[in-house]
Amino acid sequence: MGTEEQKQKYLIPLASGKLLGAFALSEPEAGSDASNQRTTADKSGDFYLINGTKNFITNGANADLVLVMATTDKAKGVHGISTFIVEKGFPGFSIAKRRKNWDQELGHRLPVVSGLQGARG
Repeated sequence: MGTEEQKQKYLIPLASGKLLGAFALSEPEAGSDASNQRTTADKSGDFYLINGTKNFITNGANADLVLVMATTDKAKGVHGISTFIVEKGFPGFSIAKRRKNWDQELGHRLPVVSGLQGARG
């Protein structure tokens, strides 16, 4: 999966340890049940606008990029879910502040990844 350009830009640096990635599926209302997620991605020209909130993202606070699951076609159910590569510096992408003791409670899990409104990718 992914284009050759994406593999060169992301996969090789991730596999070599030069980049750190995170996986964003869980949501406050749906947990890790992808079929009930509320995060959406709408096509806007050459980009997608992602709107939603994710939580409990392992490595979320330190990741260089996050794989974000979002619904692109609700009518297709789970087959209408797509994965987006969201880099830490993309416009509109934000990471919630760590709560004291989260590292001790959950390792390197982030409480919430939010503010994906307007993220382009």
